Amino acid sequence: MAEDEGERQAQLRRWFDARCGAATERKQSMIVAIPDGAAASGASEVLLFLQKEAAKHAESAVRSLVLDQLVAPHQGGVTAKVHEEYPHVPCVGQVVEDSDAPWCWALKMGYARDRVIACARVKAAELARGNLGACDEERAELADVARRERDVLRRAETDLARPRVGQPPRTPPSLEINTKRIKWARASADLSDAHRQQPTYLGSPVVLGWTAREIDAWAADPELTNPATLELAAKETAREEALKRDAKMGTETFVSLVFPDADHRWLRAAGATGAAIQTDERALQFPAVVTFHNATGALHAFPWPVDKGPEDARNAYVTADAAGLLAEVHTLIAREGGGSNYLLLEHSAL
Repeated sequence: MAEDEGERQAQLRRWFDARCGAATERKQSMIVAIPDGAAASGASEVLLFLQKEAAKHAESAVRSLVLDQLVAPHQGGVTAKVHEEYPHVPCVGQVVEDSDAPWCWALKMGYARDRVIACARVKAAELARGNLGACDEERAELADVARRERDVLRRAETDLARPRVGQPPRTPPSLEINTKRIKWARASADLSDAHRQQPTYLGSPVVLGWTAREIDAWAADPELTNPATLELAAKETAREEALKRDAKMGTETFVSLVFPDADHRWLRAAGATGAAIQTDERALQFPAVVTFHNATGALHAFPWPVDKGPEDARNAYVTADAAGLLAEVHTLIAREGGGSNYLLLEHSAL
């Protein structure tokens, strides 16, 4: 059994290595979206693991004020007064299933994912400012990404808070998302990955997703020699199955990874091969900035150090081995059940 588990972990590691390599080449970020994460013990196991990893990487764990300021850390969407404030969508808790409140509707449409993506774009911009080839004009533009992303979120939430006098009620999320999936299925005739698109409230950038069951199957059968692998992929991406996962939006917690460019000073100083660091004759490791997000998409800080107050918490750290981290997170979620068939999401970094 130990040998089987060891081989399974090795297979997962190889699969995630390939995905990390593709993400760095395409300048993409990755998100592990855990359904029922706010309630599932799997999410707490993942958070505990990340906290331990952050402690191991003490030299890279930081409290980023830029990320803190992206979404204000108070609870929105509670009183009439908050309609004039930002954020309108709460920063704690999760969607109330039987509520028609605008902020619940937005979370059911995938707004928490939008917040995580905005955070990832800010992380990517901050990393890109450290590229050796970046000029002063590029660095100035990158420094403005945080303001632009915050403005996008603010406009969306201002619209949510605005009274809809004389307007028809909002379309139920299930119907609106189903319409999107019909369009994506039709587009797959010309674009091979179109059916893999995943919904967000803002709808930009394009987000693609792979389920945990697909990852397990492809990791064990990387050359797709087993017809069952392709059959599973077809089943997992069928609209009916996708809509079941879509219904979990508003309950997901998230692990977000953003990769430095190959031109980053960290990688060059480490003698990296492209965007990866070679650790021996065959192994490559992909560094990434890691954050954890709650069911509203807001940052969840890592207590740091344990004997000090919340003002000493860190909200991001750098892992030296993103593929190894993803393989461990995958295994932890599967072991705990609950949200075991999570989504691995990929989106453009900037």
